[in-house]
Amino acid sequence: WASLNNNIGTRGRMSLAVSPANAQVIYALCQTGGGTLFSSTNGGTTWNNMSVPAAGFYGFYDLVLTCSPVDANMVYVGGGGSNNDIQKSTDGGATWTAPINNYIHVDNHDIEPAPNSGTTVYCTNDGGVFRSYDGGVTWTDLSNGLAIAQFYRLGCSVTNPSVVYCGQQDNGCTKSVGNDFYSVIGSDGMECLVDYTDENTAYTCSQYGGLNRTDNGGLSFTYVAPNNGSGDWVTPYVIDPIDHNTLYLGYTDSMGMGVVEKSNDQGNNWNYISNNLDSSVINVLAISRSNHNYIYAGNMAHLYKTTDGGTTWNLISSGLPLSQAGVLYMAVNDTNPNSIWVALGGYSAGNKVYQSFD
Repeated sequence: WASLNNNIGTRGRMSLAVSPANAQVIYALCQTGGGTLFSSTNGGTTWNNMSVPAAGFYGFYDLVLTCSPVDANMVYVGGGGSNNDIQKSTDGGATWTAPINNYIHVDNHDIEPAPNSGTTVYCTNDGGVFRSYDGGVTWTDLSNGLAIAQFYRLGCSVTNPSVVYCGQQDNGCTKSVGNDFYSVIGSDGMECLVDYTDENTAYTCSQYGGLNRTDNGGLSFTYVAPNNGSGDWVTPYVIDPIDHNTLYLGYTDSMGMGVVEKSNDQGNNWNYISNNLDSSVINVLAISRSNHNYIYAGNMAHLYKTTDGGTTWNLISSGLPLSQAGVLYMAVNDTNPNSIWVALGGYSAGNKVYQSFD
């Protein structure tokens, strides 16, 4: 092996591309600087710093690069983020265009031209497999039938059991009616809830607490998250079992302290009902169906309880092996607010699900 890094230096992870049309032309897309592209026209003896599309490369995760097999000046790059799906250069990386005029998923992991073709390109990403027959101008999703979605949470309608909203890793939230699934909102899809009095009112959430509400069955959404602080990666929230307009949300305040927030108007306005429960974000939240003054909230290390709707809170995690495992989810008995279950995560044998009757 011979080192070809002259003029490149230390650039982190790299993706390389060489065209059969001219083996002396080499492209190197580097992780640093939000994506840095170098090209060589003499087999790597010297390198030129080229332009790159708008920032959007998560180099540790997605940094794809390829070159046309019939034209060494035609280069494709792809990354992640809404501003950088797949972009193309026809002049060796001097200028770039975003030729996409229809949907292709972000967070790309590989892009390959068809052999001996200057127009057919395939791409794989967090949304599946896509193909373009016209050099990246339009794309077709080939993912139908691939059972690859990772579901974080789902919410079912009480008034229409065939309606289910699902939150999917990197694929937003979908609404299913029977066997048909429809994408309704993007980003990472998390917890979904449906108003138990009206199937047309539902809530979806994206990563870190991006809460949205629809009042028309998923046709459009209104952003209703609190404007202070943020939530966990999968932010917990619940609908009050007595008043369907009331929501509770586990969050952190502007200082990073764990708090529970309450809205009496379907998320339009929020107020704290706890005072700095913990120095970590709330990732567990549950409410009693039989007595809505009983609310449980916690994180990986602590669990708290209120019996007066949030006026006072007590630490109740004594007896749980939280030095060896963390709280991930919990449930409350439908008829007894003191009967609860806690699910723990981690690799501690025997410490999985605990029940308390008091």
